[in-house]
Amino acid sequence: TPFVNYIEAGRKAGVLSTSAPAGDPHVVKLTNDGVHPNWGGHLIMATIILQGMHAPADVSSVTIDAAGRSIIAAQGCSIEWQTAPDGTVQFKRTDSALPWPIPDDPSIDTVLKIPGFNPEQALNRYDLTVTGLKDGSYTLLIDGQQVGVYSGADLAKGIDLNSAHQGPIYTQEQQLLKAVLAKNDAYFQRWRNVQVFEVPDWLKSADTEKARSAELARQDATIATEEASIETLRKPVPHIFKLVPMAK
Repeated sequence: TPFVNYIEAGRKAGVLSTSAPAGDPHVVKLTNDGVHPNWGGHLIMATIILQGMHAPADVSSVTIDAAGRSIIAAQGCSIEWQTAPDGTVQFKRTDSALPWPIPDDPSIDTVLKIPGFNPEQALNRYDLTVTGLKDGSYTLLIDGQQVGVYSGADLAKGIDLNSAHQGPIYTQEQQLLKAVLAKNDAYFQRWRNVQVFEVPDWLKSADTEKARSAELARQDATIATEEASIETLRKPVPHIFKLVPMAK
């Protein structure tokens, strides 16, 4: 029902198609065949499930005072202030968890236009708030990579850095997503093409079942390798944040 409600909201807003011939490339729907959701449909389903599990809105947030060079608040992360040139703010941030990796897919862009659907705000905020900055614009670097340019006024209000979709944290998110998909694909192949594959009666023998067992073992090893990769990639690593004032 919640999924259908979003479909109806998307149709009413003109974001999703109400009717169109099958196979029309201009059709905008949450499923391509009426059964299996596309990426946009999966994002809505995952959001509904996570909200039903009372998942928190904030992944990590920090508020610092640049003038007083102090940490006002830190949630879901630890902060170590670092020495920097006058006017520059620099600190090491170690998060407890990574932001939710969202696939880069056109159907995602579509569902984010559905009224009332905002998973980034509801479940995936990664905030940075910096008060006490002088007027002007600042370049944010994470591990030396430029993530964005923000005004001192906007930084004082708070920036959700997840919207930048670039930088080392975003790169790790996407690597994690790629590893999860590789593991899922491997498990699907194991299940569909080996575990439940029906060998014709005229081919069944002790050798075919032995071969099946060997292939299951081989694919289990592949899945275990992918799981180990996921276990590594899901863990945040420390990052150096630097806010550098831009020349006027």
